[in-house]
Amino acid sequence: MNRCTSPLGRNIQYCCSNFGWNFEKFVNGDISMSNNVFVKSFYSSVSESDWLTVDALRQVLNLRDGFDFLFFSDGSTLLDSELDSLILYLASSRTL
Repeated sequence: MNRCTSPLGRNIQYCCSNFGWNFEKFVNGDISMSNNVFVKSFYSSVSESDWLTVDALRQVLNLRDGFDFLFFSDGSTLLDSELDSLILYLASSRTL
């Protein structure tokens, strides 16, 4: 079979061998992406501080995009420039 001669085929073969998936089942869409091996491997590779950073970044992005609101006790809120600075800091101060 020539399934591993293309970059896509090699990537699929790598994923299948790394996570213990059957190649044909993966190609046919019969592999759940919530596969316990995949999920366990992913979660164990991320540190607690990185999870906290990602959660903070998600919350700041939601504030910027208007999905959440933050008002301080005096009724003020963060300026767009302050939110942009927080996003830049959270996204670039760490290697996730």
